[in-house]
Amino acid sequence: MQKNFLDDLDNLVNLYDVLESGGGGPTSPKANREYFKNDVPFRTVGYLESVNVKLYYPIALALKMSGYAESDMVQVMNKVFYRFLFAIVSL
Repeated sequence: MQKNFLDDLDNLVNLYDVLESGGGGPTSPKANREYFKNDVPFRTVGYLESVNVKLYYPIALALKMSGYAESDMVQVMNKVFYRFLFAIVSL
């Protein structure tokens, strides 16, 4: 069981690094900027970072681990962003 856990962590570390770097902006390492196939996920992560939201990390990591497509991850992260944005505006 421990080996599978370590393998899972190894498979998620690149995505975690992208999330922590704010989405692969110009100052991010090249590997982070090239993680997603297009710019939409980076923009979404950047938006979430701009409002200091980190609670989506486990959601994004779970989606990755479950084998969801990048487009599905983008849809879920957009919904999370708009939910937090709505909560902020409603204050």
